[in-house]
Amino acid sequence: MNITISGDNLNLGNHLNFYTQKKISDIFAKYSCNPVFCKITFAKNQNRFDCYISSYLDASVGFQSKHSDRDIYSSLKICMSRFEKQIRRFKRKTKVH
Repeated sequence: MNITISGDNLNLGNHLNFYTQKKISDIFAKYSCNPVFCKITFAKNQNRFDCYISSYLDASVGFQSKHSDRDIYSSLKICMSRFEKQIRRFKRKTKVH
């Protein structure tokens, strides 16, 4: 699993990198996904922090989520919940009964 965490106009600390890596790995493990790659980008625009998540399971299935908030951790939390919802709905839709 190739997970890239980066910051635009922002210097990320070790704790944020570790926390983000752990949360995204937990989501992929929960839904038994093995993505080709996952890119998480944080950006600062004036007084708000933006979080972008982009991931592809294969060439045809991709998930994207973004959120902007005053706190970087709350921005990440809401963005992760939206991302998890997309994966959950996809798994439910492709489930063989």
